[in-house]
Amino acid sequence: MLRETLRVLVESGGAALRRAGYDSSEITVRPLRSRQLMFPRLALLRVSNGTVGQVYVGADGELAAGPSSADQPPEQTAFGLLCDDLLAALLDGMPVQQPTGAVHPLGPQSNTVITRGVRTFVVRFESDVGSLYVVGELASRGEIEAAKKSDFETSLINANLPHDFRKREELTAADGVPGAIHCLSELETDIQLEVATDDTEIRVYNGLLWQQTSVEERQLLKIVMFPPRDPAPPLRLGDVVTGHCTVGGSTFVFETSYAGPDQIDLLTGVALPCHLFTLPERLVADQRRRNYRIEPRAVVRAELIRQPQRDDDATSSPETEREQVVHVDVADISFSGVRLVARLDELRSWLVPGDCVRCRFIFPEHAEGFEVSGEVRRMTTVMFEHDRWQDDVGLEFLILDDDDRCVMETIRDYVLAEQRVLLSRRVQLAQRR
Repeated sequence: MLRETLRVLVESGGAALRRAGYDSSEITVRPLRSRQLMFPRLALLRVSNGTVGQVYVGADGELAAGPSSADQPPEQTAFGLLCDDLLAALLDGMPVQQPTGAVHPLGPQSNTVITRGVRTFVVRFESDVGSLYVVGELASRGEIEAAKKSDFETSLINANLPHDFRKREELTAADGVPGAIHCLSELETDIQLEVATDDTEIRVYNGLLWQQTSVEERQLLKIVMFPPRDPAPPLRLGDVVTGHCTVGGSTFVFETSYAGPDQIDLLTGVALPCHLFTLPERLVADQRRRNYRIEPRAVVRAELIRQPQRDDDATSSPETEREQVVHVDVADISFSGVRLVARLDELRSWLVPGDCVRCRFIFPEHAEGFEVSGEVRRMTTVMFEHDRWQDDVGLEFLILDDDDRCVMETIRDYVLAEQRVLLSRRVQLAQRR
């Protein structure tokens, strides 16, 4: 559905411009990195029952024209009418039943959109009078089906993977890899790509496996790569890349090599840049969280605390120069890390993968709370119920001082206690059978 939604974004922007009497001379589609974007004029389209929760619309030139008089409502401006037409075309073309939406004009003081760089795309429509920008973070097919509580993923996995794949240490090219690649493509699952640089550092990319393809009798993968937060040199042919992916709840690691740039034809004359990688020979089971994770039986609250960032780049704002605290919930926890969820957009403006933060936990048995250091390893937006979205953060614990070491013992005791309760319940259920 992500593919269809991306095409609909392109078609909707073009239709809105034509209805306004303009022709788009060029349309470009690009994956975006995590960053701030500035527009002279900005509006937000909120969509319900759709395959995208919100779409930002920006413009410049005559397309960003404001009210001709102080008493003219924003929706009657050229930009407002353009947004209305765009929303109507978007809802009409969305590949689901009965989506609804509304336009929310944003004032001149709110002309910044902060993107996360995970399935984030921008479509730019150039015309003789200005450019129209459409920015969306799209839901994957897997997220949408999970929110609907359908059996799409289960059926897909049963049809394409060995029945015992979760017990295997690895999947081979002869048995498992082709099926896993097909599942990743159909579910539009995020993958993570790591590239070692000459200075022994690791450069991390978010990726989207578009499809498997054949080029000159070579089986290759088409992957859409979202640029890292900081500008990086281009990949070189033959660069070895380590990938991480999740299929059917199991995490795998694989090695591939870079085979060059390519593009995906979305519509006539409109292409999305992508990259080619060799087909992995094997997928090796890899538990990214090094220890057994549990879902707390009772609600566990937490607070993410980011210290002032004095060395931020030019996108810094006064808000990043003081301590920031956001309340989150614990989805699961282990000895080495935790998955946190928060209301949509709570963390977007100041948190990206790689940031070091403090996390204050409030367990039922420890009402006074305690803090531990952590590094943000993963951050995305997920649909957790039909038409409801939330921020999802993976945090790896860090031991930076003796206080962190003491807190880790407390977390360990809590996880072991919860694990014993869960295991005892499983034993009781087995005995009843």
